[in-house]
Amino acid sequence: EEVERLYRTGRLTHTALQAIGYKEFLPYFEKKQSLDEVSEEIKKNTRRYAKRQLTWFRRNKEIQWLCFPDDPEAFSKVVEHACQCLREAGIAEV
Repeated sequence: EEVERLYRTGRLTHTALQAIGYKEFLPYFEKKQSLDEVSEEIKKNTRRYAKRQLTWFRRNKEIQWLCFPDDPEAFSKVVEHACQCLREAGIAEV
């Protein structure tokens, strides 16, 4: 509804068209693709974007990856480790 409203009113800007979930609707509004095809295109572009993000993050050696387990005791240890990393980096006094 949001994208359709912007399209109908001519307010679908170049910036908005760069976002996933906007540009994919143009063929639908032009009756060139079905809603299912648009949905699949959005999913595909979202997966590609997530993959690029992960690649970028993995290349950054300063990033501390934290895995949050289901176990409450282990979870508190991860949180403490995260707080320690923030303190050591001078980002926060937690």
